[in-house]
Amino acid sequence: MEYEEIHENVAGPGFENEELDVIFEGCECEAECTAASSCSCLMYKVDNYGQEKRLENTSLPILECHANCSCNEWINPCQNRVIRTTNSLDLQVIDFKGKGKGVLTKRMIPKATFVAEYAGELLGKEEVERRAAHYKGDNYTLTVKEHFGDRISTTFIDPRLKGKISRFINHSCEPNLDIFIVRTGCMAPSIGLFASRDISPNEELSYNYGESKTPSGILCLCGSKVCRGQLPASQSASD
Repeated sequence: MEYEEIHENVAGPGFENEELDVIFEGCECEAECTAASSCSCLMYKVDNYGQEKRLENTSLPILECHANCSCNEWINPCQNRVIRTTNSLDLQVIDFKGKGKGVLTKRMIPKATFVAEYAGELLGKEEVERRAAHYKGDNYTLTVKEHFGDRISTTFIDPRLKGKISRFINHSCEPNLDIFIVRTGCMAPSIGLFASRDISPNEELSYNYGESKTPSGILCLCGSKVCRGQLPASQSASD
């Protein structure tokens, strides 16, 4: 199905725009943005990315530098910018016999390397339910649930109509990509897919779609030795 290629998440039907409209104050770094330099975007005093911008911070919230930061004026790329930069990975969408389209890499990807952002339309709950009913089980929506004290914030990201190459990445019960929440200048979460191990050339990319509360009835074709047999799927946007 044809879709519109986008650079980052965009507001879709039913989404409350406040999370996109409230922009974070940028850092005032005049040199490399590192925890040691007291970069304000690295508020936990931990560097998010290390050598060759590979992910180091896997336990704390990840805030990247953004357009309002002083480092935006640098000639050299900021070390704390990954999600919105163009990587040089050679990714291809191909047809996998029996399970439709998927994505493979034509070159080796080292562990902890950023691979792709799962970007799409940010939707309201009612629109998620409407699309689920309209497209009858053909679901692209990623549900992001975050806990802020005793409050749960839920964000729906749907790349069906507007998205990136990541919309074609399939599920696996033994995936080679991990999901991390990243914020780049506003409260709306961005989803980064990072290599969970070294990935070989011509290997299919995959991530775990999540755990199901009830059987989905959709056969999983990941081929893993630990395959659970069925794709994970939510019965509603509330699950």
